[in-house]
Amino acid sequence: MIDESAFDWSKYTILIAEDDECNFVLLKFMFLATKVNILRAENGVDAVTLCRSNQQIDLVLMDVKMPIMDGIEATRTIKSFRSNLPIIMQTAHILEEVKLNCYDAGCDEFFTKPFDEEKFYSVIETFFKR
Repeated sequence: MIDESAFDWSKYTILIAEDDECNFVLLKFMFLATKVNILRAENGVDAVTLCRSNQQIDLVLMDVKMPIMDGIEATRTIKSFRSNLPIIMQTAHILEEVKLNCYDAGCDEFFTKPFDEEKFYSVIETFFKR
């Protein structure tokens, strides 16, 4: 098991775009020891708005299925004005077509739930060190 406290991300901000309360709470808990600043969007439109108005966001965790605007369309829109902002798509669906659509929209990484924690933290650390 990974020691999350080994990651000091207190100077970074992650936007979690997640409509499901339980999934959001789980992600927030996973990041607790890292001290990362967390913002939340409950749909794709809110994610786009936050990324447009808040240049402090360093990384986005984007759920694929969300109301109003799904994560794929939100990713495509965000990448149109913040092309260097890392976006990690997350979903419970393992369909290859969904994964390809996410990459076509511009996502930088793709994780299926539940996450491989070690890989999850390692990938985020890599994006923060860029």
